[in-house]
Amino acid sequence: MLMSAVILLSGSLLDPNPGLIFWTAITFVLVLLILKKIAWGPILGALEEREKGIQSSIDRAYGAKEEAEAILRQNKETLA
Repeated sequence: MLMSAVILLSGSLLDPNPGLIFWTAITFVLVLLILKKIAWGPILGALEEREKGIQSSIDRAYGAKEEAEAILRQNKETLA
């Protein structure tokens, strides 16, 4: 009974609270600006480095495939 009275007096959890909305938005924007200034550059640098590494691996794989196909053709010609 006491708990239901407390719930009725405090309102619903879904009631909008303008002060809370304002400070949440301000905090979000501040964190976003801090992350943009400090973390965005290193994150993008790491992503670009990873992209270059992956592209390099793909290029080496294509080169190895072509080399293997050339060796296979040479072996077939030798056996024929």
